[in-house]
Amino acid sequence: MACSEEYSRLISLYPLSEDQTPEERAKLEAHIQECAECRADLEKWREFLNLICSAKGVKAPQGVLDCTHANITAAIRRRAAMKRLLRVACFVPAIAAAAVTIAAYFGAFGDSASKGTAAPDQPAIVAEKPGEQPAKVEESQLETAVTPDHDKATDPFASVGQPEADVPVVAERELSLEDKFAQIDDPAKVLALLKAELKAAEADPQGGDPEGIIALAERLGERWPGSPESVDAIKLISRCHTQMGELDKAREVFLSYADALGKAATKRGLARGLGEEKAATLGEESTVDAVREETSRLFRETDYTSALAFCDVMRTRWSGKEAGFFGQFLTARCYGDTRQYDDAEQEYRQIIAEHPTSEWATRARRSLPVILANRGRMPEAVLVCQQWADMTDDRQAQATAYYFKGCYLMAMGEEHYPAALQAWQWVVNEYPDAKCLRSVKGMIAKLNNKVTGHIGRHNP
Repeated sequence: MACSEEYSRLISLYPLSEDQTPEERAKLEAHIQECAECRADLEKWREFLNLICSAKGVKAPQGVLDCTHANITAAIRRRAAMKRLLRVACFVPAIAAAAVTIAAYFGAFGDSASKGTAAPDQPAIVAEKPGEQPAKVEESQLETAVTPDHDKATDPFASVGQPEADVPVVAERELSLEDKFAQIDDPAKVLALLKAELKAAEADPQGGDPEGIIALAERLGERWPGSPESVDAIKLISRCHTQMGELDKAREVFLSYADALGKAATKRGLARGLGEEKAATLGEESTVDAVREETSRLFRETDYTSALAFCDVMRTRWSGKEAGFFGQFLTARCYGDTRQYDDAEQEYRQIIAEHPTSEWATRARRSLPVILANRGRMPEAVLVCQQWADMTDDRQAQATAYYFKGCYLMAMGEEHYPAALQAWQWVVNEYPDAKCLRSVKGMIAKLNNKVTGHIGRHNP
């Protein structure tokens, strides 16, 4: 706050005339005519005071007033040394009025509190009786009583720093994961809780507790056996083992999860009257989809070691099937991304040789030239691109193959520029609807800037 601490104090006392002299009041009123910031602070104070106007005329126990005054005095002294919180200080006196209101409420029900009907989480404040001294209220009780029970986003004291050691504060005990688990009687909510804990643990490995999550996930399965959440809990356990670096264990657990999905799908198929064979096929497809999705996820997250482990499972377990081909192709991709070009080339060539007309052979022909180019073998890359164009009936794939062929020819040097232009011009003429047409035209313009005029006018 730009103004002096004196004006902060005057605002905090306004309009409590018994605590502010007429001179101080006049000084403040003159100041706020010129200072928009202090005028805004005063307006906030007035708005807050209106919220507790119901406290007027209520007689609170003297012990509450004394303790409140002591706490507020100490708070004002602390806040005076914290310049960044001075704007909040204008609301401090409101605590006293709020305390009076709440304390009076508890005092009105003091008799019922003495009979054991007081709320267990609130201090029982006995009403003052004639001829008796008011009950002494501990500061810790007062702190609890005056804390507003509303959203912290609307609490003007939510940003106040920690109090000094001489002012005790009752802090709510942070519930452990075990406590939270025990309070929930819904498997879906328990699973959501464990997923949130795992996400936090993945974001902060040092502060996470994957072993605790595993233990509770196992208890979820025991508590709600056969439920969809118990199956998903197995997947959660696998992720925990992955975070802990136990990759073999993670793979083993995930495969049990995938198998559980398959068994569940088979049972659903039988219940629908599909017959044993079709139901078994449905179950296997469910298992394959789960393993394939997890393998793809690991690949996208560049966890190549784990991805390769799952690829091995797919190639072994579903050899000769679509899932096995996928595992082999993704194996080559992992090798390529980790610059193990020899192994990647071997995998791609094996796919092309063993399944030359398959979709996976087409994908291998598209990826193999990149591996060859990275190894400086441009002529071979050009040859594979031409084979790619010749072996597919997909016009978009053919256009893409000629586009890459021209790029590799251009990379081979000036003597190959005419051949590159010929490949690109072929795309322009034969594939006017190609998705790569814009890129092709851009490469033609780029190459025309490099070559002589007669090559630029060359029309294959």
